[in-house]
Parts: sequence; C-alpha cells; structure tokens
Amino acid sequence: MPLPEQPWRRPATRFVGREVELSAVRRLLRPGALVTVHGPGGIGKTRLAMESVGRLEPGTRSRTAVVQLGEVSQSELVPALLASTLGVNPTTKDPLQLVCEHLGGQSLVLVLDTCEHVADGVVRVVEELARRCPRVAVLTTSRHLLGLPGEAVVDLHSLAVTSPAGTGTVDGDAVVLFLDRARTADPTFRADETTLPVVRDICTRVGGIPQAIELAAARLRALTLEQIADRLADPLALLSAPTAHLPPRLRSMRDSARWSFGLCSPAERRLWAMVSRFAGSFDLDALEAVCDDAGLDTGSAPVLDLVQALTDKSVLVGEPVHGRMRYSLPDPLRSLGRDQDDGPPRDAVAAAHARWYAGVARGVEESWVGPGQSLLLSRAESDLPNLRQAIDTCLERAELTELLYDLALMPTSQLWWTAGHVDEGLYWLGRILRHVDTTSELRARALRNDATLRLAKGDLVGAGASTQEAARLESTLPPAVVRPGAQTFVRAFGLIIQGEHEQALDTLLADLPTIEDRPRPLDFQLRQLIVYAGLGTGDDDRVLSTLADIEHLSRRHDEEYYLAFAHHLRALDALGRGDDDAATTLLESALRISRSFPHRPENPDALQVAALLAARRGERELAEVLAGAAVGTAYTAVALTTTYLRGHPQLTDLEELAASLTACRTSAWWQGRRLSPARAIEEALDAAPHRSGSPRQARLTPREHEVAALVAKGLTDREIAETLVISVRTAEGHVSRALAKLGVRSRREVATAVRDH
Repeated sequence: MPLPEQPWRRPATRFVGREVELSAVRRLLRPGALVTVHGPGGIGKTRLAMESVGRLEPGTRSRTAVVQLGEVSQSELVPALLASTLGVNPTTKDPLQLVCEHLGGQSLVLVLDTCEHVADGVVRVVEELARRCPRVAVLTTSRHLLGLPGEAVVDLHSLAVTSPAGTGTVDGDAVVLFLDRARTADPTFRADETTLPVVRDICTRVGGIPQAIELAAARLRALTLEQIADRLADPLALLSAPTAHLPPRLRSMRDSARWSFGLCSPAERRLWAMVSRFAGSFDLDALEAVCDDAGLDTGSAPVLDLVQALTDKSVLVGEPVHGRMRYSLPDPLRSLGRDQDDGPPRDAVAAAHARWYAGVARGVEESWVGPGQSLLLSRAESDLPNLRQAIDTCLERAELTELLYDLALMPTSQLWWTAGHVDEGLYWLGRILRHVDTTSELRARALRNDATLRLAKGDLVGAGASTQEAARLESTLPPAVVRPGAQTFVRAFGLIIQGEHEQALDTLLADLPTIEDRPRPLDFQLRQLIVYAGLGTGDDDRVLSTLADIEHLSRRHDEEYYLAFAHHLRALDALGRGDDDAATTLLESALRISRSFPHRPENPDALQVAALLAARRGERELAEVLAGAAVGTAYTAVALTTTYLRGHPQLTDLEELAASLTACRTSAWWQGRRLSPARAIEEALDAAPHRSGSPRQARLTPREHEVAALVAKGLTDREIAETLVISVRTAEGHVSRALAKLGVRSRREVATAVRDH
C-alpha cells in the first residue's frame, strides 16, 4: 500500500562527521529492528536520523515514514499521529490497530523523532509493531532510552575539537562544522592562523555540541569572532536564534536545556543542580560523598540510581577513564543547573566539595611512593578543575583556610611539578600567601613550596625572598612542625641552580634524613639533588652510587617515577663513557616509564640524550627533531645534560655536538620544537635503532607524516596547504620529501607506504 508523500526533506546545509554512527545505523536498521539514536539536546540526533534515511537505497527510502513527535505532548496521541502520517483514515477502531492492519507484512523504515516526552506512547507503538509487523524497522531519536528488549543504541557524543593522532589532520569535526556554518553566515569568513585558535576555543567552550556550534557560528552575522568568544561567559544568552520556523526547544540552548529539565523527576532535578556545582568531570565516589556531606535529599533513591537516570536522559555524559566512570555536564546544562535553588544551601555544597577534594589531594602525596603512580597522577589531573574550584572556595572562606594545606601544598611535587603545572602552582601559592596569617605553619610551608617552584623557573631573587621569610618563620615554630629535610632541599636546590655544586653537595650530605620503613617523596627528591650536584662536580662515583640507591628504593617499593630518573641519568653516564648501546637501553627504559609522566621535568634532558645518540649514529635530521623537542618541552631551569658536560671537560666533542644541535634551527628542529611532550617521547622511542642491526629506513618527520596521511586520502597539494594552513610551495616540498623517504614514485602508492612505515 503506497505511503503518502512525506513532509520532511534533508537539510540544505552540509552534514559533517558522524560517519561511524551513520554506519552503525545502517548496519543495525534491519526489518524488525529497533534502533535508538540517543544523546543530549542539541547533539544532532534528528539530523543523523534524517541523514541515515537520506542515504538509504532509493527503493528503501521510498518505504520510509517520519513521525515528528515534538508536535504532541501526550503519549496517548502518538498512535493517532502515526496513523495520520501513514495516511490511515480514522475509524472507530484504535489508531494503533489500524496502523498494524495497514502495514501488515510490508517493509517499512519508521522514524519516530523526539520520543523522550512521550516515551510511554512510543513504547506501546514499538511493542505492537514488533508483534504484528515483523518487517517494520523502527528508528527513534530520544534524549532518554526506551528500555525495551532488543533496543540497539547509537550514542551520540560531542564532536571532537581535534582529530585523533594519525589521521593526518589537526582539527576535528567540531571545527569543521563551525567553519562550514561560519561561511554560510559570512561568505567572507576565512580560516587562518589568526581565526583558527579562536574557533577552536569557541568549539571547546560550547562542549563540541553541534547545535551550540551552529548557533555560535550564526552570530557572525552580528558579531566578530572575538566578540562571540567573549560572550560565551554566558552561553545560554548567546546561543539562541530568532527563528520562528524551528520548534521552541531548538531555538536556543536555554530552551533545549529547559526541555530536558522539565522531563526529570524532583530528585533528578536536585541532583542536576548538585552536579552543576562540580567543575569539569567527577566520579561517583566524589558525588556520593559530597551529596552525603551536604545533605542532599535524594528521596528514597540512591545517588547511583539518580546518576543512571540522568545518564539515560542524556543530561550526564559518562566516560570510562583510567578504570573508573567519570561524569560531566555539558556547559549549557551546567548553566541551567546553577540557576536552580532547589537542594542544599550553596555554601554547604561548596564546603563539602572542598573537603572531599582536599582528601583527594592529600592522598596523592601520601600514596605517591608505591605502585600505581601513573594512575594516581592521571586521576589527579582529571580532578584538577575541581581542585582549582576547591582552592578558590577555601580562599574565600576563612573557616576552610586549613584545607589549603592539603589542597595546594601537600601535592606540590606531583600536581604542580610532575604534572607540568609549575606556573599554575606559583599562581595558587601567591594567592595563598596573600591570604594566610603571617605567623602560621601554613604560610611557612607555602613559602618553601613557592621558593622551590621559583627556583625551577630560574627566579633566584623571588626564591631567595621566600626562603628567607620561611626560615625566619620556621625559627618561631615548634621543631616538630618542620619537615625533616625540607629546609635542606630548598637551600641545596638554590645552590645548584646558581652553579654552586660543591657547596650544594656538602649541604645535602651534612643533613640527609634517615629513611624510615617507607620513604617519603622528599627522601627521593633529596637524592635527586645529590645526583644533580654530583653531575656538576664530575663526581661520577657519587652519582652512580646514589642512582643505585634510588633504583634499589624504587624496586623495593614498586614505584616507577624515580626509577625513570635513575635509568635516564645512568644513560647519560653511559653516553659520556662512549657506551652508546648501554645508553640506548637505559634511555629506552626511562622513556617507556615516562610515557605515563610526559611532563616529568627531566624529560627534555632525556630527549637531548636521545638526540646525541641519534647524531652519533649518523641520523642528523632525526637528532635535530629530538633537539628541537628538548627545547620545546622544557619548562624548568634544570639542565642535567649541560651540567654533566660542563662537569666533564674531557667531553668537549660531545658538548660541541650538543650545542650545535640545540642551536641549529633547521626545519627539522622547528618540527621537533612544536611536538607535545607526549609525542616527543614517542619520537625518541621510535628513534631507537633496530635490534636486528638492519639499516634504518629514512624517517618521516612529524609534519611529513601528517602530509603523507593527507596525500593517502587523495588531497592535492593546494588542499593540503589549506588544511594545514601553510603555503602551497611549503606543502609541495613536504610532499616531495615524504615520497622520497617512503621510497615511492606516485601518490597512489603512499597509503600502503604510510601504513608500513
């Protein structure tokens, strides 16, 4: 029986991305199937469903019906709207019975769009169709799962702002979508080195939500790109479109968020308001603890059940990270939640939040020496937005001041140093010092930490002032509150940065605390300073014996972070002795561990060692890449390789080689200079010579690998230049060199060569 002409059509705008999800829908959409495209408001569920239908074979597409359920607000009206859409004439019979009789054994793809507010009616329709019309495939779009047996779910998540590694492109689908819609709003808009960073920032701040991206891009008719970015401080006010033909829930992110809020139970709304007080993502343990501490009324439902409900309703987004599910709230939904007054007082929630994250930060320091360091650091990094918020809370409320010790001071060596946030650490320490009492233990500890981070940045004047004030203050405090070795560490570190290695070594050896049953991070750090000082004095025996102590302690307590330091410095010693094989083996071990600690402050020196080894193997271009990476990833004044070479005047040739690599400024050097710390480590590991002894194939630089991947996709030199925002001449040069290194003569051979390279 023929279907009436459908009132829908594919939108005129370009469809961007979602190829994996489109393939999933096509694969799952078989006769008798139920497929739900699931996700939060504005994520593009309807658009994906329409694109899926539009890509069906013409014969199948003609047997498609789309029911726009946003037109009704009562579940009881769903069957009647379905019957009307299918052209079934009303009678005294139940509309759903008429539909089933009408369809019988016919093939049909039935799209039920926007189901969340009439879910009961949709469930009834789907169950009846499954029983009586086995050749009908149902495709639904919904913010809530239907929860029916056999329901296949295609989850839609935010569009990525950056492309995954190895795809050959820099920007993800979020940026591509913004640029496409921006050119629609303003045909003169151009993507270049000035506009692209702002576009990426906008896409990040709206959470990669397609509707939000499109609404932001549409504002180019009235605002500049920079004005759009500035006004995102209030996303719900900016992200709207005065378009009468759209349903109200699609006209703005505020209306979309309110639509979702109205579909939640009272307890779910209270939890929504609660989670909006978190920053970034959080795990279930944190949420349960804060809810309990703040006294959230969850009714009779456990927090876990409410979290599950909000996840099913596409309010919360869950993602497994490091073995735990972490939840986040898209910014527009967070803004709406913060406007709600239901639930515990805001001050109570903020205090409970600060207490929980103070415990998290304290645990990083207390558990650092032992197994699972990389997991501990990764979780602390994930919690960093909440830690920042907690510090802010404690700075604003005098009764919470003591929590600052746990939040910002105890984990200094991990959170600010190891994770590469030295400048941020100095920022928070500066605020704490302006806030706390001038005679407190908290201030003394903050001054010591401030001095340490200032020394790491080479700020001798600022570090000296903090050290002197700390010493005066500690002289007035009970001896028991001053950590053994803390004063020694700062004093010796300052001497090392000033080049006074002999004096630093004397200071350390005169006051080295005895290690108890379990070493503290400070015990390892003091021994690291002994190595630093020994490098500068040329005392190789002292250096190697201390490295042996560090390695012994590391293995005894199953820790890796300081083990990487020991292997790295032993590699440097082997390099100086001319044992390149031993140096390579030790350095590989250190770098493999450092994959989990890409911001380890000694990593740039490890990259410099890798560069020297590559140069001595005759791989000059690779050495230049690694030398550039060593400079580009350095964020402290610690320079171990330079210190070692200056302490060993007999190694003049090696020192000159290191200096020439650091200063060369070739194109390969600049490519290395732009590498991220994590990518630089991978480059160094890839640089290790083949153990088989077979000759190494000429290596592609990171930029050449990027270009080769684009060639493999079929892009012309001009298209490559536009994608990477470089000149056509530069792109041509990269293509020519990449083809030569890959050993191919035509662009058609590149795809296979890149895969095998």
